[in-house]
Amino acid sequence: MSNEALGKKPRGEDLEVLRLWRGISPFDSVEHARLQAQRHPWHGQAFIGKLRIPEGMFQLEATRSKGHYTLCGEPRDSLGCVRRVEPVENREQEVREMTYAPWDIETNNLVAEYTDKRDALALVLQGIERNGPHDTDPLSLDVEDNLGRLTTIAHGADLAALAFNTFSPNRRTG
Repeated sequence: MSNEALGKKPRGEDLEVLRLWRGISPFDSVEHARLQAQRHPWHGQAFIGKLRIPEGMFQLEATRSKGHYTLCGEPRDSLGCVRRVEPVENREQEVREMTYAPWDIETNNLVAEYTDKRDALALVLQGIERNGPHDTDPLSLDVEDNLGRLTTIAHGADLAALAFNTFSPNRRTG
């Protein structure tokens, strides 16, 4: 289900953020979905659902990284599109360009994706300012390097502290 359907507040007012908030995050292939599941092993056993999307039933839009889409529509209708579910096997990650991505780890939905860490942290800070100090509780900021190696930079309260420290007026630049 989308963050909107779950009643979560959006983390920003930017149109891109709102589009992602209103939908779920399907991928163009099983391999892309598997890679995403491997990024968040703390979810436990992950499964990939293969969908058949009837034309006109949903809005499907290519968003953010290559192979990622946002699917918008009635949540109850999406269940009827599931054709198969399979467990995720542990496999090697593919090569990608370096990205910083805040993910909602409760829903496993992409919030946004940036090539600059400061841009990702600015969005995190906007969410805190808009929705309150606990907005980062379900968030994880991950970086994927150009070799496909994934590192979690911070999540939850640590992510909030990182965003505040990055944009603190007392911070020295140089």
